[in-house]
Amino acid sequence: WVSGRDALVRVDLGLMARHSPPSPDAKIRVMSQSGQGKWGPSSTSPTLSYSREPILFEFTVPRNDVGATLRYRTRLVGYDPDWSDWTEPAEARYTNLPGGTYTFQVQARDGDGRTGGIAAFGFRIVPPLYRSATAYALYCLLGLGVIAAFVQWRVGRAERARRQLESVVAIRTEE
Repeated sequence: WVSGRDALVRVDLGLMARHSPPSPDAKIRVMSQSGQGKWGPSSTSPTLSYSREPILFEFTVPRNDVGATLRYRTRLVGYDPDWSDWTEPAEARYTNLPGGTYTFQVQARDGDGRTGGIAAFGFRIVPPLYRSATAYALYCLLGLGVIAAFVQWRVGRAERARRQLESVVAIRTEE
């Protein structure tokens, strides 16, 4: 029971214990890359051209707890299959990602040890020109051309040696 100036209030602490705060579900606020733009969670999966510039993910947990201690873990499916350690900074940075399809995932944990759901954001990086399918086809054709030129050179050399040997045999047979 708690008394006030105008009223007497009964507080049931058992009910308060049953109404714990919600789980800390992380939300991805923005994905950005210098020179290429920013993408929010409502965006469709963006396609980025290859760049050495870092890709930055910013995330948060929309809660009203003042001073809540939140920790995050992240992973980039398609690049790193393992989760990172739990850390406080609400951002993750990736550099020099090769071409491919990726899904960034983040999960939050509050100070009481409650773990929230996983937030995900998918994107694709187009490989650089020198790693494209067309480039690999050209590399194969170039390799086959080098092999064919080497074989042609060796066959020509063997043919010249055969003709020279035939002329030597012909000269010696006449003698």
